[in-house]
Amino acid sequence: MYIILFINHSFFLYNHFALTAFDLGIFDQSVWLISHGHLPFDTVRGLNIFADHFSPILYLIAPLYWIWDDPKALLVFQSIVLGMGALPVYLIAKNEIKSQWIAVLFSVCYLLYPALEWTNTFDYHPETLGTLFILLSYYFIKKNNTRWYFISLTIFALTKETAGIVIISIGIYLFIIRKYKSGCITISFGLIITTVALSIMKYYNNGIPSPYYFLYSQYGGSPLLIFRYIMFHPFRILHDLLTSDNIVFIFQLFSPVLFISFLAPEILLITIPNILECLLSSRVQMHDIMFHYTVFITPFVFISAIVAFRRIKDWSNNIAACFLALELLVAASIYFTTGPLMSSKHLVQPFDNIQVADANSVIKLIPPYASVSAQREFVPHIAHRLRIYTFPNPFYSFCWGGTIIALKEEAGLYSPPCNSVELDSAIMFSKVDYILLIPKNSEFSTGDNNKYFCIVYNILKNPLYGIVRITPNIILLKRNSNHKLGLQSLIKSAGMKRINELNIKISLYRMMTK
Repeated sequence: MYIILFINHSFFLYNHFALTAFDLGIFDQSVWLISHGHLPFDTVRGLNIFADHFSPILYLIAPLYWIWDDPKALLVFQSIVLGMGALPVYLIAKNEIKSQWIAVLFSVCYLLYPALEWTNTFDYHPETLGTLFILLSYYFIKKNNTRWYFISLTIFALTKETAGIVIISIGIYLFIIRKYKSGCITISFGLIITTVALSIMKYYNNGIPSPYYFLYSQYGGSPLLIFRYIMFHPFRILHDLLTSDNIVFIFQLFSPVLFISFLAPEILLITIPNILECLLSSRVQMHDIMFHYTVFITPFVFISAIVAFRRIKDWSNNIAACFLALELLVAASIYFTTGPLMSSKHLVQPFDNIQVADANSVIKLIPPYASVSAQREFVPHIAHRLRIYTFPNPFYSFCWGGTIIALKEEAGLYSPPCNSVELDSAIMFSKVDYILLIPKNSEFSTGDNNKYFCIVYNILKNPLYGIVRITPNIILLKRNSNHKLGLQSLIKSAGMKRINELNIKISLYRMMTK
């Protein structure tokens, strides 16, 4: 039932243009490129996908596109993988508590877990596989099945570069429970995979280390300086950990299991690095369960809750029964009040039916092999091509490439000025066939509505591009199309007649402010 509901919900978001370039468009184009034998240089993001994250699991996922060449295949796969996590939760609970019905109830709580469900609805991310394979690896090591433990761990290691840190932590846990041989191998494997992952990312990022340490630049200008600062300034770190956003985040993570996870601290120790990664980050999305950053935390929330429940049950069956009943009640209450299926919240506002019809009719005009620069809402719907850019790229660099500047632009901390001369030069030398715009959704495109206006205005008045289709919300321009005729359609849509610079500006402004 979970899988069906979330496939349906994901399809709704996709069909209504609420899943965007960041990140469905990024991974959709990368998987499409791999499935067609191309190098995964992702023009949505402006880099080789392995310069951004170490996710070789994409090569195992890519054959999905041989069967169904559609981004919905990734959404189906993600819902299935996350839903299947209920199976190892059931097996772990049954193994620990020796009760089938209690194991079933923990599986239900897992499927009602808001952080899991929000992850499922936030575009697509290959690391969502990590939730399933962390749970499987824990189950197999507890059953002393080292073969399948290491197979699960290896698949997990292929999802993201930070998986290696989790693997090292698992190895330390194995030492705690006196599985010294498996622990030693696990730690060694974690160190190797982390080194390999960071080296590959640096290689594909033109010799530049991953820029994501910038998310912690308040503590230092390099990974080593950041680590030193964290070690030697505990009161500052404690202050940063105890912000209101972080307290809410921790509450959202553990309240669905009534905080009993803290009665199994040896399990929670495994995920401390991931929790700190979120709590200390300057990226606000990492302090919010509505995004995907909890994928490596979720498994340990439930593993620790199961182990803690077994300890409560060993102490008192009556108290355990009360805890379980209350936990189910709380999980259901939180699901119905904060889960994505019951919430009116959307990370991106879905198009209404009229906007959907307009968008689909315009997209049909773009040939499958044409190069396109499109605003983020459209990108996943046209990403199966060699060159698809997130507007305003490639005319004006924004969130482009594996650099600190790109991360600053994404966070709204840096924004170079709009220079008309440079824009005209970029337009002249670009090889973009079509430009697809929705002016009223201009904020993310440049982080600044004034800058968006400047860029689009310069494109509109450039004779190299002409408008070939305009609706109340959408503009489609084509290179070497009739420029004057296109401007007439724009001016007419605003209720004016004469083509001049002022009327072009007024027409664009009206589309942006509808």
